[in-house]
Amino acid sequence: MSTVKIGIISDLDDKRASQLMTDAALVHVAGHLSIEIHQTWLNTTNLANQDSIGNALKDFDGIWAGPGDYKYPDAVIEAIQYSREHQKPFFGT
Repeated sequence: MSTVKIGIISDLDDKRASQLMTDAALVHVAGHLSIEIHQTWLNTTNLANQDSIGNALKDFDGIWAGPGDYKYPDAVIEAIQYSREHQKPFFGT
């Protein structure tokens, strides 16, 4: 079984339904495609404090700008740039 690692950039809020549904959607997709998906939520505060955003994102197969408000929107912009420069799939909601 294939495994896909997804980094989800968002400031996780357990009261935000769209974020809760993000995990549910990935579970649904994984079952439909018969793959494993390992998702990691990446807080923008932590990303903003990294020496290199690339170090935080390099091990992911894809990057997702998740739903919600961002405390550090520049961290999301840097993630988009990193994804483009390193040919990593990127999508946002």
